[in-house]
This record gives sequence, C-alpha cells and structure tokens, in this order.
Amino acid sequence: MAKRVVFFNRFYWPDESATSQILTDLASFLAEQGWEVEVATSRLLYADSSVRLEKQENAKGVRIHRLWSTGFGRGKLGGRLLDYLTIYLSFAWFLLMKTRKGQIVVMKTDPPLLSVLGWFFKRIGGYKLVSWCQDVFPEVAMVGLNPNPVVKALFNLLKKLRNRSLNRSEMIAVLSDDMQQYLSRDCPKGQFRKLPNWAIHSRQAASEEVKRLREEWGLRDRFVVGYSGNLGRVHDWKTVRNALPMLKDLTNLTFLFIGGGAGYVQLQSELGEFSQPQVLFLPYQPRELLPVSLAVPDVHWLSLQSGMTPFVFPSKYYGIVETGRSVIFIGESSSELARKCLAREGDSAVPEGDAEAFAHAVRDAYSAKEASTHAPAANSRQAAFSEWMAALDALV
Repeated sequence: MAKRVVFFNRFYWPDESATSQILTDLASFLAEQGWEVEVATSRLLYADSSVRLEKQENAKGVRIHRLWSTGFGRGKLGGRLLDYLTIYLSFAWFLLMKTRKGQIVVMKTDPPLLSVLGWFFKRIGGYKLVSWCQDVFPEVAMVGLNPNPVVKALFNLLKKLRNRSLNRSEMIAVLSDDMQQYLSRDCPKGQFRKLPNWAIHSRQAASEEVKRLREEWGLRDRFVVGYSGNLGRVHDWKTVRNALPMLKDLTNLTFLFIGGGAGYVQLQSELGEFSQPQVLFLPYQPRELLPVSLAVPDVHWLSLQSGMTPFVFPSKYYGIVETGRSVIFIGESSSELARKCLAREGDSAVPEGDAEAFAHAVRDAYSAKEASTHAPAANSRQAAFSEWMAALDALV
C-alpha cells in the first residue's frame, strides 16, 4: 500500500519562518523514505507579504500546492484576519477536491484551528486526521487581554470546537509534557503522541566561522548573552530589561538580540540608554548562517510568560543545545523546559520578573565562561524524524 500524507500550513519552503522550516525538514525526509508527500500552503512569505510564489512546484520529492489567499500581512488585525479567512477557504476547497480516502492529513496550527477544518471535512473525505499542535489556540490569543463577555463567549466556543476536533483526530502530536497534560484534561479521548521539534540547522559551525562572524559583528573579546528568533507576546523580556542596569560593571558584556517580534521592538525602544557594543540588535539571519549565529553567544536566554508553558515550546532550545552553548531560562520552575535546563550542567532557570536572579545567572556564566561551554549535543533531527515516521506508519 502506498504511503500518502498531505500537510497543511500557511507557510512552506522557501519561507524561513520556524514552522515552515520544521515542516520542510519533515516533508523532505518522508519523501526520501518513499512516502508520497504533498503540502497545501499559501503563496506568501511570512516576512514579506508582497511576494507571490509559484502555484505548483516540486522540491526534494514533495509536491507543493500553493493556494490563493489575500496577502495583507501582519501589520493590521483586520488584514491578518482576512488572510486567515481566505486561506481557510482555499484549504477547505483542497480538502473537498484533492484529498483521498485513507490518506493521512496533517494539520498544523497556522492559521489557528486548522484541526477544526480537518475534522469538519473528514467525514466527507474519509482521510485520517493528525493534529500537529505547534501551539494551543485560542488560549495563546488571549495573552495580555482582559476580555469582555462577547470575547469570552467566542473563546469558549472556539475552545469547544478545538477540543472536539482533537478528540476525533487519529493522532494529536504535541511538543511537550506540559502541552499534553493541559489538552488531555479537555480531550479525554485524544490519541496523544509527544513529538518534539528539532534543531533546524543540520551541521556544526567551525570555530573559524564563529570567530569571523563575531569579528564582523564587533564582538571580538566580548562575553555575549544572546537571544535568537521571535520575541513575541508570550515571552518575558521585561526581566532582561530590568537586569541590564545591574550588569553595567561587566565592561566587556554584550546583549545580542537577533530576530523580531513585539518584544524585540519594545526592547529596542526601551534600551536607549545602552549603546553598542553593550547591546546589539540584528534582524533574522538566513538559515544557512544559523549554526554559526547560534554559536556566537557564550550563553543564550529563553523565556515564557507564566501560564504559557502548556501552550508553546520554544523550539530554538534544540538548536542552542546542539551548538553546545548554555541556556538561562526565564519562566515557571515546574515547566518541562525549566526541568531540562536544571538537569543540564551549566544551564539555569529563574522565575519571571526576578531580574536579580537573572543577573546572578549571567554573572555565573560570565565567571565560568570556559566551563560553561558544553560539547555539541547529538543531532536531534534524525531521532525526531524517526519518531514521526513511526507514528505515521502506525496510521497506514
């Protein structure tokens, strides 16, 4: 029997957003292993909504269907909602017209609640539904909001639809124990499988490459505390901002911020009293440079706001670990990520809002710079790919 799978996600190669790169890696691997792999996606790029990609393309054995949607981008809420609505409609058409009985359909979570769409058309198409939870919606959308009764009612409705779609999925892929424990309370019939993400770079950087990039960025002989990737609404950046004045005496210390997001922009505007090389802001780096850029910092920091650990897992953690660099996590001590950090020599975890504890952790890393560099970890990609293939094989 042919092994067929079609993935749904708003972005795919050559887009370089995190969910796109994770999906591109897995789809290409499955195609190499003899699966018939298709991807239904939009014609857009995450970082540039003006671009329109080819409608049909084959890449690394994967057949890509790029469907129509509006392309207003992330600038305004109304435009973003219209982008969501139109790609939902295109995905619905594809489910009705292009899926086949017995095929495996994997729904990611961009746009949100794709599993609901998959469940709705499942009875018509006869396919097997896999809900791949990169985050938990609608909970993530409520971060920082004080909802009125209408919004609360909408939240409860969307949550019920989400739960029903997960309960009727053949498999629910989650990123962490925290995510599974949260969802299993509302989805007692759910067929959960923990399938963590992986480092999206596939090689180790040579020391000469790292040295060259540090010099290019003006970081030679600096002790670098780094953040790489999206710094958004679910992340805590205020703890870092409040800790910086406590570290001014470390004259060769640099805080390096690579990426974007709401928190990135806010930090950039609030750290006016600090100049380069004390702080350095850089845009997202190309994927081929990622193994080098991740190796530039001596220590990385990651964060999640309290209460967010069941809803997201910062997959950048795996990339950092594979560079051999240490991690300071800011967030709940009971979370899986905090436990991972506390179990790894040289890593640490501090509570959200405790700027003094974070500053202390930076000082510890600064004092033990040589000792804090781990040997590069084993490649997480192949283990993750094997787990995914075993999980999908069980559904064939």
